[in-house]
Amino acid sequence: MALLIDFSLTFADFLSEYDFDKYVKSKRVLDKTEARTIKTQITNTKITTMKNITIVPFLCAVLMASASAFAAEDVKPTVTIDKAPNLPPGPNGTDEITGKVSGVKPTECKVVVYAYGDKWYVQPTKENDEEMTEIKKDLTWSNTTHGGIEYAALLVKPTFAPADTYKSHELPKEGGDVLAVTKLTPKKN
Repeated sequence: MALLIDFSLTFADFLSEYDFDKYVKSKRVLDKTEARTIKTQITNTKITTMKNITIVPFLCAVLMASASAFAAEDVKPTVTIDKAPNLPPGPNGTDEITGKVSGVKPTECKVVVYAYGDKWYVQPTKENDEEMTEIKKDLTWSNTTHGGIEYAALLVKPTFAPADTYKSHELPKEGGDVLAVTKLTPKKN
């Protein structure tokens, strides 16, 4: 925008100082009254141009702010599981589980991981006091988990209180403190 304004002002100044005499001579204006009228028209054009140029950056700023606010409201929060261990269910062994989130600020949300065996178990475990997984600045997350035949990741608000276990049909759904839910069945080796 600044380039446009600077260019327009320079052009208007050039037109009023240099081209005025050239324009008057090319039109063979002999009357001083007519010459003043032409100069006034050029000056008024310059003022109108400056007013229009002043409003353009303002309108662009308003449109950009509106568009970014509108876009931010339309982004649905998501969570994915990118890597999950292929371990049998139970307490004998852990491995890394990783994923990504989108549509949220990492400082305002957490991920809760569950592994399914005979029911859904919070991971790594409540005893470890790590059931709320931090989201990194690059929107990735990682934690350790026990084995399971299926894994779930819940993208939640920090006020969410994860249960130790859920029955198979009781895993929380999206809504309230739960912003997104995903499940992944690990591939068999």
